[in-house]
Amino acid sequence: MGGYLEGYGVKEARRGRIVKWTALAALLVIVAGSLTYLAFRSYPANKKVELFLADLRKRDYHSAYRLWGCTESSPCRDYSFEKFLEDWGPKSAHPDASAAKIKKAGYCGPGLGF
Repeated sequence: MGGYLEGYGVKEARRGRIVKWTALAALLVIVAGSLTYLAFRSYPANKKVELFLADLRKRDYHSAYRLWGCTESSPCRDYSFEKFLEDWGPKSAHPDASAAKIKKAGYCGPGLGF
């Protein structure tokens, strides 16, 4: 026959462990998610730049101009295809795009006060 206070506090101790492990797991998920976001937030932009540089290496200037956000049917108001070729084409200051690389991508998001 068990004592009167034998099971006293067992439920509270178990509930305390559950709360502690749940809070720890939630914190771990938040930290891991934040680190993943910070590591990969510029991934889409980096891929777009890599495609742009690949088009320049292939000398496909029309495709590179489209990646810039302009098309020949609706060119950018202040950046015509001719100006694009002056800046990025074969007669530009740096016509060889094979040496171009993304060394480090910085991030300056909206609302950060930069």
